[in-house]
Amino acid sequence: MRSNCPEVWNNRSMSAIADLLERFRRGAELATAARTRLVVATGGGLFLAEAHREFIRRHGVSVWLEVPLETVWERCRDLPGRPLFTTCAELAELLAARRDRYALADHRVADGGRRAAEIAQEILDRLGGAAAPASPADSKPTEEGPRP
Repeated sequence: MRSNCPEVWNNRSMSAIADLLERFRRGAELATAARTRLVVATGGGLFLAEAHREFIRRHGVSVWLEVPLETVWERCRDLPGRPLFTTCAELAELLAARRDRYALADHRVADGGRRAAEIAQEILDRLGGAAAPASPADSKPTEEGPRP
């Protein structure tokens, strides 16, 4: 029997969640095998498992986009299907529990209230990629240097 994500989350079956994540990892491996210069936004939960971090290391580079708690809460509080937190306090606990594993990313980039284009340019710069088109509105200096 197939389950969709909301059904799995609502049932809170950790083995079913792990199974979905493993199927995603295998599918991602097949889908990305012949591709280069690809960005995959995994969401916060995928990077928690060692197998998934190892897959990312073998096939690319990981970037932790660090966003302040208040900003995450503002963006996510009204989204349906967020079963791991329903209050800002629960979100804070979740992020605190995950922080050490997020810190294993190859790069850490602080959101800093910047525009998406600025953040993308910082990531490109760190990875040695081609420059994105410049815009006068995107000229704020970077707040965060490379992760030690």
